[in-house]
Amino acid sequence: MIVFVAKDAGGANLVLHHALAIASECHFYLFGIAREIAAELQIENLINSVSSNKVTHVISGANFPGEMGEMESLLGEFQAQGIPIDGYIDGWENLGNRFPGINIRNYLVVDDYSEALAKEIYRGKVLRIKNFYLDATLREFYLLRSTLEQNPKGLLYLSRPKLNQLGSYTLHGVNCICPDLQIIDKLLTPTYVIVRDHPLLDSTVCTIEFSVNKKIKISRSKGTSRLAKDLALCDTAVGALTPALGIARDAGLNVYTLDNSQLLSRAANFPILSL
Repeated sequence: MIVFVAKDAGGANLVLHHALAIASECHFYLFGIAREIAAELQIENLINSVSSNKVTHVISGANFPGEMGEMESLLGEFQAQGIPIDGYIDGWENLGNRFPGINIRNYLVVDDYSEALAKEIYRGKVLRIKNFYLDATLREFYLLRSTLEQNPKGLLYLSRPKLNQLGSYTLHGVNCICPDLQIIDKLLTPTYVIVRDHPLLDSTVCTIEFSVNKKIKISRSKGTSRLAKDLALCDTAVGALTPALGIARDAGLNVYTLDNSQLLSRAANFPILSL
């Protein structure tokens, strides 16, 4: 029996869509944000615990580098019983130390960028596999697009935690998105913006005030909701270097990253928005 384990959003999307795509019997150990994403995918009824002596294989998402919490403790229990563990590496930044203290059999990656970077960190243990999350999102995206009466003109903004340098001026705290919205407004002049908030953020205040001041129609969606629904309404996407931005590009949207998102010179080559 395969057990799927996840907590953070990036790994959870990869893990849960992997589980949905296979025919094998599987069970889930889900924590935090992963539970919300599972509910959105209507698989909450599959979340349960199983006797570890029935487990033959574990596939896990990764948390923030070096994090030691309930998910890592669970993986440690599986490891102590000699159960093989494969771990997804999501994104293109901070790929090291994603599974502290865990002997990962294969580090699973789904694109050229993460594969190249992971191979330098985890030599001989990196396995490229199919991106089930991408495939599922694109299928839903094309279906939704086919129902629209006209071509979408919206702009999708992907918010991210800790946007600004410590001590820099922001209107609404360290995670204020107004500086990014100002760049987007000046350089792209959108008439409609969807702010897709990172699961840990709530940009409601920023979106309301910016919309009133700039007279731009802005709506907000949660990062745990289905990405395809937001993509289908937009022709442009702007955000940090995340898998969601890569999916937007694969869906045919015009994509941009922001100057303080381009942390890795070898990361996905998106045009950069900078004032």
